[in-house]
Amino acid sequence: FIPDVIKSGAKAIIVEKDVAPADGVTYIKVNNSRLALAYMSAAYFDYPAEKLKTIGITGTKGKTTTTFMVKSILQAHGLKVGLIGSIAVYINDEKIEDTDRTTSESIDIKKYLDLMVKQNVEVAIIEVSSQAMKLERVTGCKFEVGLFTNLTEDHLDYFKTMDNYFLAKSKLFSKR
Repeated sequence: FIPDVIKSGAKAIIVEKDVAPADGVTYIKVNNSRLALAYMSAAYFDYPAEKLKTIGITGTKGKTTTTFMVKSILQAHGLKVGLIGSIAVYINDEKIEDTDRTTSESIDIKKYLDLMVKQNVEVAIIEVSSQAMKLERVTGCKFEVGLFTNLTEDHLDYFKTMDNYFLAKSKLFSKR
């Protein structure tokens, strides 16, 4: 992808491995480009997660249902609520954008949270998959509340053991 982004005008590129240099392009080598993206996007959007009360919901099953239940309860109590989930992004009952995975990429999450801040949302609810936590998608999000629906053996093809799977899910509770 590097030649393509250079053709598109990129002047700086984050890499994990040494690459052949190109004139006029700065390369920044990091150990984990996903982690770097999460931190850079938080900074770019002026740390929007810190300006909202944020709820993260994880579990093998029930994340989507639970996010919508919590959203409904909070709205019924008069709060302006944002939701980022596997179906779409919402602000109250307005669908902002369809989504294509349980947890969006880190830069998209920060973009949605920034939009929510600009629209005076009080609480943001994020559906958080264990894979998203492993891939640093919610790094830079400070969760006021974490909900854990359940843990079953559905994703051992990816995590190999229940311990690995549980550890990935439990990371939600260290993002405070």
